[in-house]
Amino acid sequence: MPRVSTPVPLLTRNDLRLVAGYATLCVGLGYWLGQDLNWDLLNYHFYNPYQVIHGRFERDVHAAGVQSFHNPLLDFPLYGAVRLGVPPIAFFLWMSAVHGLALWTVHRITLLLVPDRLARFRTTAGLLAAGTSALGAGYLSMLGNTMGDNVVALPLLLALLLLLRAVSADEAQPITTPFVLAGLLAGGAVGAKLAVGPIAMGLLAMALAVPGHARARGTRATGFAAGGAAGVLLAGGYWMWLMYHHFGSPVFPYFNEIFQSPFAPPLDLSDQRFVAGTAFQKVFYPFFWIGTQNLVLEPAFRDGRCAAALLALAATALAAAFDRLSGDAGPRDETVVRLRLLAVFWLVSYVAWLQLFSYYRYIVVLELLGAPVIIGTAMVLTRRGTATLALAVPVCVALAVGARPPDWGRIPWSDSYFGVDPTALAKYEGATILMWDMPQAYVVPFFPPSTTFVRLLSNKGLVPGNAMWTRLEAHVAGAPDDRLYKLDMLPGSIHEKQEGSLAHFGLVATDACEMHGSHAGPFRICRLERRRASGN
Repeated sequence: MPRVSTPVPLLTRNDLRLVAGYATLCVGLGYWLGQDLNWDLLNYHFYNPYQVIHGRFERDVHAAGVQSFHNPLLDFPLYGAVRLGVPPIAFFLWMSAVHGLALWTVHRITLLLVPDRLARFRTTAGLLAAGTSALGAGYLSMLGNTMGDNVVALPLLLALLLLLRAVSADEAQPITTPFVLAGLLAGGAVGAKLAVGPIAMGLLAMALAVPGHARARGTRATGFAAGGAAGVLLAGGYWMWLMYHHFGSPVFPYFNEIFQSPFAPPLDLSDQRFVAGTAFQKVFYPFFWIGTQNLVLEPAFRDGRCAAALLALAATALAAAFDRLSGDAGPRDETVVRLRLLAVFWLVSYVAWLQLFSYYRYIVVLELLGAPVIIGTAMVLTRRGTATLALAVPVCVALAVGARPPDWGRIPWSDSYFGVDPTALAKYEGATILMWDMPQAYVVPFFPPSTTFVRLLSNKGLVPGNAMWTRLEAHVAGAPDDRLYKLDMLPGSIHEKQEGSLAHFGLVATDACEMHGSHAGPFRICRLERRRASGN
């Protein structure tokens, strides 16, 4: 049974100052980074809330590609800010402040890894961990942007904090309340963004690993699972119902080999582009990220936090094995137990992510926990505060300085989110507009609601022969001859394919085109004509 330590209160009088400090830091960093204009924002973060509010599931076809069917829960604040005329700088800096709350959780998690006898080093350790995490390649690149990974990191880290605090000297006590709350937070994160499922798996494994008798462990895990199910339903249930109601699958269009919706091909559409190709790469994947590369993201980046965390966890495992071999495997401080539980969480989450996605954005939580793992391991190995800092500070500084964030797309601060003039688009009321390039769906909400948008060239899931394609053909066939247009960007490498695609629908493009401006570059709208049947 672990030796009892004085628990750090979940909320202290100093926490408001910490929250304010980290929020201010992130606001400053967000201002320095500039206004967000990432690909997903242009593609679906603005369009998807509009699609829900205006009930466009049958009117539009794949306007934002496969992302048209992603839960927009995290995107409603953006949509509201645009519609209410909130200045972009105010909204995005508010987002930066919200993201700063994750640094507070990193600070508090680190405090739980410092034993009572080294309590005077707790504040320093927390500040070092949070400061290092703030400059992580993934976290910093998404600071104040709309991708959502930094947002869902907060409930996941809070769930982790609750589980770490649940380590008790009384191993027989079920103490289910923190497990239920942790499950609720983790499930809410998954319901809002399914891609963080591997992190929830790590939390479940950690809940099972909290020391206790078999009955206590079972009660805790059941509480966590029940909370998780409730969280998924609260955050994602409404969207799952919408997807089932409109398309016959609660997770449409994914896993359609199971759900067999007629609106998507019967294939798993999950993204496997970044999964490690060899066994050697799988084992040592984080060490490849130390150098600049794009193995697990589209844009190039580098960061050593995950590699350093793996080394720290290996050192923790070796220390535990040495203790057993030397006969020193008796009672441990709760801080040691917490570090080992953190190791369980980190490794299970990483392995699950490695198999399912291998897309770096989805493990920003593991990146944020790199510094706490390093500091906690140094505490266990050295058992002295000064030695811990002497070991951890150079490593954390090197990680902070050596990181290179990926570039998701930023512009200088502007008084407009997208730079689109809706008055110039009012003339397209009642039109049917065929879409070609991506991302384009950010312009859709600026058109009259009566305008219909159908995509001819999508990224995934839109194939001839299924019900979605039939709907597309019906929209084109039913459109008035004088209200047919195409929407694309300036000519590029795939524009030569347009003619054949239009010909399939009996259409031909005309030279009657209008150019319109936006922050993402110009787009054009051209009149389409139906081909006349040849014959005598």
